[in-house]
Amino acid sequence: MLEEYIKPDREPSTEEFNLIRLLVEKANYSRPNWDVGLRVAEMQDGMGSLLLIPQGQLNQNRLFKDCISEITIKDYDGIDVLISLNIDQDDYLFELDVWKVNFGAVQAFRKCTNTVHSTIKHRFTYYYNSGKEYE
Repeated sequence: MLEEYIKPDREPSTEEFNLIRLLVEKANYSRPNWDVGLRVAEMQDGMGSLLLIPQGQLNQNRLFKDCISEITIKDYDGIDVLISLNIDQDDYLFELDVWKVNFGAVQAFRKCTNTVHSTIKHRFTYYYNSGKEYE
């Protein structure tokens, strides 16, 4: 069952919400009011992935449909972290998938600050405008 893999749901932190919003904007996600009542549940993957719960209603029958947006950042230790925003079969936000390429715990996501968010936005803007990976 799904409950085995997640912690109890809660409101997203400001940093988590800002990151989700950045990925939503990058994807041009068009579902209205996607943020109203949004709740998250930490997944037991050891990296910081979040199950996204639209309108605070957990549906046990949701299935992954597609990744609509992703970004790669460097963690504090210099290791790449891929952050993907996924939707379910009904096009609702489904998951913020966080994967550190060495399978370690993600430090930046846990200690996220406005500075980290600004860095992510700057890197995304650089990549989006130049088409080159940020160094």
